[in-house]
Amino acid sequence: IRRASIGDALLPFDERVDLALNKIKAANEWNEEQLNWLERLAASIKEKVVLDEDTFKTGNYKRKGGKRKLMNVFNDELDTILSQFNQFMWDEPA
Repeated sequence: IRRASIGDALLPFDERVDLALNKIKAANEWNEEQLNWLERLAASIKEKVVLDEDTFKTGNYKRKGGKRKLMNVFNDELDTILSQFNQFMWDEPA
């Protein structure tokens, strides 16, 4: 409400996640496997809002290798990517 009153648009959460995903995708040259994982991470954020250690120990994450696999896929930068999602989701919309 505060943001709306000072002129910032209120965006639905899913749109915020999509904007963050697009910024992350544009920031690097990702391979196909990394892009697929980025899409999965975004879908999980939309569904669960918060990704914690338990997220990577269940479901498709566990079946596909868990957090260790993701750390390998993203060259040990998974935590940075998750931080970027959080930062970009709450940046002011352009």
